[in-house]
Amino acid sequence: MNDLENMDPAAPALSLEEQVQADWATWVGEDLGVWVSVARQDLRLIKHCQVLWTVPCATAEKGVGARLNTNQTPPGWHRIREKIGDGKPIGQVFRSKKATAEIWKPGQKVPEDLVLTRVFILDGLEPGINKDKDAQGVVVDSFQRLIYMHGTNDEENIGKPSSKGCIRLRNEDAVELFDWVAVGTPVYIEPLPVVKPAFVTIVCPADHK
Repeated sequence: MNDLENMDPAAPALSLEEQVQADWATWVGEDLGVWVSVARQDLRLIKHCQVLWTVPCATAEKGVGARLNTNQTPPGWHRIREKIGDGKPIGQVFRSKKATAEIWKPGQKVPEDLVLTRVFILDGLEPGINKDKDAQGVVVDSFQRLIYMHGTNDEENIGKPSSKGCIRLRNEDAVELFDWVAVGTPVYIEPLPVVKPAFVTIVCPADHK
């Protein structure tokens, strides 16, 4: 990927519908943000409303939901709370957010759902949706649920719902993403099952160049 400040002026832009759906102006504006699509099973890196980079990902096999112990991917706005793995080799295994002596190799078959290479700890930003508890008092907190974006040993299933709640990436893509996003970068996980606001600000036109 080229320098983010010298992006391709012909890069595709977020549509007006997408900007409204996510209320992008409020959460990101013209800064850098990440959009994870459950429907498309992809992750997009966006700045100035332009899509700079798109890679396939894998969200939960059990669909979208935020409740504890459901193994679902939570919807809505998050932020990257912590980045782990700087300088580690591709295939580095992490347990409890710490690097181990284990290095996974492509083609190696293991029964576990491994957290590999780079880890992005997500923190929900919307109380009752992905932070704290919902209206029924059930925990929906993404940070408490240990929801991450991370490299995986199940790369053959990237591009289709197959995770246990986290957002899986190909290991090389996890390395590249790590180099471009900072702690605090907003992450939108689509869809968000709430009523859309009656009014939102559009930060840039759909044909932004």
